[in-house]
Amino acid sequence: MDGIVTDCKLLAFLRQGGATHLRAFICENGDCDYHFFADTAKPTAANNGNPSWWGAFAKNLFSWKNFTAEFKQGGCVNVFGNATASALNPFSPSLSSAGEGTAAVLAASQYNAAVQYAASAPNYLGGTGLIYPMKSSVVRSMIADANTTAASAPLFALDGALLQGVIVEGISMANGECH
Repeated sequence: MDGIVTDCKLLAFLRQGGATHLRAFICENGDCDYHFFADTAKPTAANNGNPSWWGAFAKNLFSWKNFTAEFKQGGCVNVFGNATASALNPFSPSLSSAGEGTAAVLAASQYNAAVQYAASAPNYLGGTGLIYPMKSSVVRSMIADANTTAASAPLFALDGALLQGVIVEGISMANGECH
């Protein structure tokens, strides 16, 4: 709660509740009409006494007890691993199912670009279209790129499965289903 506090009872409540930065601005009459700027943006109880969420996160992350608990049932790493493994199942629809199809479409697009280049480049006779397209280093490199893209289909599938695992883990964390 950030703002100006003019009530003394509210000020006492804020001090008991952990308001850390209270500054007084004395008014004209000097009575209980002080103005306090209450900055309670640093909760301490939820962070186990650490002043920042990063400290609490690092302490919990590098704790052996919490590390091993993440791999057990209900742990977020377990949720990520199970979601990734189920996404790699070729018989269930998931983000990884689109990996091979995406790689095939990209490879076909690159191959068609190489054919279009070979058909539209000027040749040494003054016409249009390469007479020996495989002698062109540009065409060969474009076809090599298309073959590399086609061969990377399993990596596309793995990346899709990992992305789905991260998404499922994030949803699980947001819903409080994993710790």
